[in-house]
Amino acid sequence: MAEFLEIPYSDVVMAAAFPAFLYFFTLFLQVDLEAANQGVKRIDEADILPIRQVLATGWHFPVPFVVLIVALFKFNLSPAASVLLATAVLLCTSFLIGYKGSKMKLGDLMTALAKTGQGVTDLILICAGAGIVIGVLNLSGLGFGLTLSLVDLGGGNIIFLLIIAAVISVILGMGMPTVGVYVLLATLVAPALVEVGVEPIAAHMFVLYFGMMSMITPPVALAA
Repeated sequence: MAEFLEIPYSDVVMAAAFPAFLYFFTLFLQVDLEAANQGVKRIDEADILPIRQVLATGWHFPVPFVVLIVALFKFNLSPAASVLLATAVLLCTSFLIGYKGSKMKLGDLMTALAKTGQGVTDLILICAGAGIVIGVLNLSGLGFGLTLSLVDLGGGNIIFLLIIAAVISVILGMGMPTVGVYVLLATLVAPALVEVGVEPIAAHMFVLYFGMMSMITPPVALAA
């Protein structure tokens, strides 16, 4: 999103912060209400470990996240470089410190690398497919035509256009991972919203969120 809009990554984070808070706050309420409905009680005080004991055994877990955030916002490194740096710190703490007397072994690293490769392969293939679609649309002019069609279909009514864009985003997002969904929607749907006066970052966040709705809505609902 930062590359599409040519803005600092920190602006994207700030734009996503409040919606993220609302999401997790709503999730907390749902879990709390469901726990009350199921009669789930809080665990016994004797089973709750003292905070000092918890921090003593797991203090190093937040370190890679701190490194990631500092690298991104203080040293202005690229997301890729920041992630690599944070991963290196994570590996060092896993090998040298471990958790509750158990340290990471070379075999564990090989397993992690293999699983990462499998996950990345799926993502590369899907994004490559999305890239072909986007390339064809741009070369043929269909992408620009879709933007005009959406604006005409909305008839200048921004609410109606948002509803149409939301439905299209859910449909195009079916069965795809986050990055693939966003790249596709940022090219096909977001320009129509920007065209009628929606703030660019708001338009991109809108299509991203509704593209992800396909994960929990029929007919695919992968997450569900």
